[in-house]
Amino acid sequence: MGYKGFARTDEDGFVDKIHVTPANFGESPQFGAMIEGANAQRTLADKAYANKVNRAALKEKYRDGILRKVAPNRPLRQSQKRFNRLI
Repeated sequence: MGYKGFARTDEDGFVDKIHVTPANFGESPQFGAMIEGANAQRTLADKAYANKVNRAALKEKYRDGILRKVAPNRPLRQSQKRFNRLI
């Protein structure tokens, strides 16, 4: 059995929070623990965190900076592709 580590950085790239879980825990459910107490306007995350629960958690305090993910039989719109490139 191993571990997974998650790191949150501030706008200057300095680590301001670390969260460790057993390796068999999913990554996406850890998102809430990582944004808790963040002093930021926007939260950036990769596609692994793109789900309704995580986006809803952001709505209350932060601008959504989670990359957009392709759904089956539903390609990304041009605006979503641009968004992903900017992030």
